[in-house]
Amino acid sequence: MGQAWSAVAVQVIDMQAAASDREDLQNEASSYASRIVPEARGDAERILQGAHDYREQSVAEATGQSARFLKIYEEYKKAPEVTRKRIISRPWSAS
Repeated sequence: MGQAWSAVAVQVIDMQAAASDREDLQNEASSYASRIVPEARGDAERILQGAHDYREQSVAEATGQSARFLKIYEEYKKAPEVTRKRIISRPWSAS
């Protein structure tokens, strides 16, 4: 009967060690989460801000291009031939 109690004692010690390991791993995971989650939120915020800035820039550029087009189109409606010659003779820029 001494061996049976000895085997039980070993199993109890193993259970206590497993419980301690589980607690250590939970603490490690909690520590990691408390460090990584704010970092991930900051990264996400920077990405969203960059996307917002890009959208604003794109809309502003498109608005400017459409305003220039409408201005030229109004002139074209008034005098198509003159406007066509001006457009053809003007050097074009990339912007």
